[in-house]
Amino acid sequence: MKRILTLLAFVTMFSSAAIAQNDLSVNNITAPVSGCALTATENVTIKIFNFGSTLPAATTFNVSYTINAGAPVTELVTLAAPLTSNSTYTYTFVTQANLSVAGAYTFVGSVSLAGDISPANDAFSGY
Repeated sequence: MKRILTLLAFVTMFSSAAIAQNDLSVNNITAPVSGCALTATENVTIKIFNFGSTLPAATTFNVSYTINAGAPVTELVTLAAPLTSNSTYTYTFVTQANLSVAGAYTFVGSVSLAGDISPANDAFSGY
């Protein structure tokens, strides 16, 4: 009986670990917003959605944005608190965007988490 319980505990522990999945997605760029008086110091904010398992505090991942397919601005995020499954995380980049020249801009925001099972949803474009 003891062997059966030990085996059952091992299988339960292994099964729980097997279903943990990482899947972050950028689902919106909330700033900057379109306007006529944009400056050289515009905040860039993205919304990240956690489709995967809860990520514990201290989990790190990269976020980035590009403007008009230019060089990416990449920053490292370290979670201060757990990011629960099916929840949103809003991140404002430290590095601001220069939008002082009038024109159309294409932003692409992305997230990169090790072990992400669905990299197809890691980026979002906004205009």
